[in-house]
Amino acid sequence: MYLSEGEDPDSFAKTNILEELTHYLNENAKDFIQFKASVLYEESKNDPIKKAETIRDIINSISKIPDRIKKEIYIQECARIMDIREEVLFSTRHKLIIKKLRVHQKRRKISQKHLM
Repeated sequence: MYLSEGEDPDSFAKTNILEELTHYLNENAKDFIQFKASVLYEESKNDPIKKAETIRDIINSISKIPDRIKKEIYIQECARIMDIREEVLFSTRHKLIIKKLRVHQKRRKISQKHLM
């Protein structure tokens, strides 16, 4: 079962029974990170600057996942989709974590100064 030309999930839901909608969603559901990587990659694959921004954006999304195993799997999948080495993505994630920690520490220092 597929969406017809010009049909979107909302119109599909309005014209089909719940079982058909559930079946469609189960058969066509995509993981958010994989979907985001695929769509953004298609939009940026011919522009190195956009591709780099896309990769950073996806790494930022991956870094919010609490499960370490899932993070690693998503990084592997992103590396495959984006055609980039996993080590680069892990390094980028590490730099992002350090940057967030520094921002958090700076905010904490500022708030402590205001309390004194």
